[in-house]
Amino acid sequence: MKKQLLLLTVFFLTSYTAISQIITFDDQGHLDDTVYGNPYLITNNGETFIFTVSDVVALGPANHRYRTVDIFGCGNTGFNHMSSGSASATTWTIETQSGNEINLGTMSFDNLLQCFSFSYELVIEGFKNNVSTGSQTFTVSGMNSIFNSNASFDDVDKIVITCADLGNLGIDNINWTLSPLSSEDFVSSNTFNIIPNPSSDYIGVLGLKETSNFIIYDLIGKEIKKGTISDRGKIFIQDLKSGVYVLKIGEGGYSKFIKE
Repeated sequence: MKKQLLLLTVFFLTSYTAISQIITFDDQGHLDDTVYGNPYLITNNGETFIFTVSDVVALGPANHRYRTVDIFGCGNTGFNHMSSGSASATTWTIETQSGNEINLGTMSFDNLLQCFSFSYELVIEGFKNNVSTGSQTFTVSGMNSIFNSNASFDDVDKIVITCADLGNLGIDNINWTLSPLSSEDFVSSNTFNIIPNPSSDYIGVLGLKETSNFIIYDLIGKEIKKGTISDRGKIFIQDLKSGVYVLKIGEGGYSKFIKE
């Protein structure tokens, strides 16, 4: 039975496909033209995202504002989005509160001022651990302009939108997936053994030569627990739910274990 569980574990890790999630603002019970502060937090499928508007030059403090009605006379209809809410803001940041990495898919942008021949020239940049992973330029000239991200936005924990003047730019329908741990990493970097495995109380790590930091992930790559383990120490797992997990030691070693 244990061998079957381990074989199933390998199968799931190598065949796992992340399920796409979507952040929308029209399902939050927001009211039109209401200010929701800065930063603004929204939780989507268990992950909390922080939206921050910054670099305000004048016109008072920045605040996120929910909009469903066109107040500028541009004839815009059908939008339920969060706007930057400040005509002098130049940077809009989206990041995971937990520090978990995501893969960004598409984002929808709206130009509330399209009837004034105004467009938004955006630079959208991804970051991982505060290091840039690359950027794309994108022009928002009307309603429902869809930004399609490239590989620069895989495995990022922060997205920064920069513009000379964000004005009342609207954003909605942010498609994302939680970055799964790479099965190739499991194969190439398994440099230690776990005993006992399966276990219900604790696991011990064989092969450590010094005190190291550890992180425990679930099968979709979400961080579950972290701490420090000595070369002869134990990691107690009574608080984990039954299932399959991945243990990372130090900077690169991975190994799978089963919590009974």
